[in-house]
Amino acid sequence: MTKHTPTAMVYYLKAAKKGDFHAMNIVAMCYRTGSGVPEDPQEVIHWYRLCSDQGDPEGQFNLGFCYQTGYGVEQNLPEALRLYFLSAKNNFSPALNKIGICFQYGNGVPRDLREAFHWFCLSAEQGNTYAQHNLGLCYEKGESIDPDLKLAFFWYSLASPCDLAQFKLGYCYEYGYGVKINPYEAVYWYTLSADRGNTSAQNNLALCFEQGKGVPRKPEKAFKLYKEAAIKGNICAQFNLAHCYKYAIGVVQNLQNTIKWYRIAAENGHTEAQYQLGLHYESRQTDKPDLREAVRLYVLSSQAKNYGAKSQLDELIQSVPL
Repeated sequence: MTKHTPTAMVYYLKAAKKGDFHAMNIVAMCYRTGSGVPEDPQEVIHWYRLCSDQGDPEGQFNLGFCYQTGYGVEQNLPEALRLYFLSAKNNFSPALNKIGICFQYGNGVPRDLREAFHWFCLSAEQGNTYAQHNLGLCYEKGESIDPDLKLAFFWYSLASPCDLAQFKLGYCYEYGYGVKINPYEAVYWYTLSADRGNTSAQNNLALCFEQGKGVPRKPEKAFKLYKEAAIKGNICAQFNLAHCYKYAIGVVQNLQNTIKWYRIAAENGHTEAQYQLGLHYESRQTDKPDLREAVRLYVLSSQAKNYGAKSQLDELIQSVPL
């Protein structure tokens, strides 16, 4: 969002007090982000409610999101949905898409993928890029419809201004989903998405630099991208960062940092990290082997069908009395 100065806020407030819905929503967002004014959740709710009560679909949507997330008000999913539906009656595309997401995940309504698809279509037809991306996901995964990778690619292409879709386009070009494999196009789309902070794109772009796919091999660049995404919480990047420290890819080898990032990734549910950390705890080269912790990690990993962990677990149980 554009940062607004205190001077700009004076003009927005004047317009908002005269009943300008657009200005009201901007004032509320400024209070939410602390742009030009101190952050104030109660002022946010005040201005969104003024818009909503007067029938402004954007204000209804924004107030609904506050109720969904519990920002400035007590969390209330039924009230959030009521407001989303009010906004959707005026064909406000973000509300149409949000209702689709609610049906997709069962947020405040019974989970219904066909209903989700219906609402995504309504929003996508109005050009909402997030809804177009969500339609692409439906076609890719075959949720409530037959999977169709070409249609998935079509919707991702329409949604290309959206960083989520840019990442998906990179993925399609890398693996040939609905389009011919083209590593150079993959790097192009990953870069667009990564530059906007998409951590999945940063991780996949790092892999391209590590392996020299579509770009010259640059281990240091790969390490930098992995680290950026890992710090932001991307689980795959956390595992790959540990891999870099273990094998000196773009950085000096460091066992302590290897274990640190394997542990972080493992705690976040990365099954291969759980397996690798289990190997570390089992290793006789470790200062303090911890076979019980190794077993715990192997069990977690094998439950997610990591067959290397399952095999290692079987061997350990048979060979060592616990």
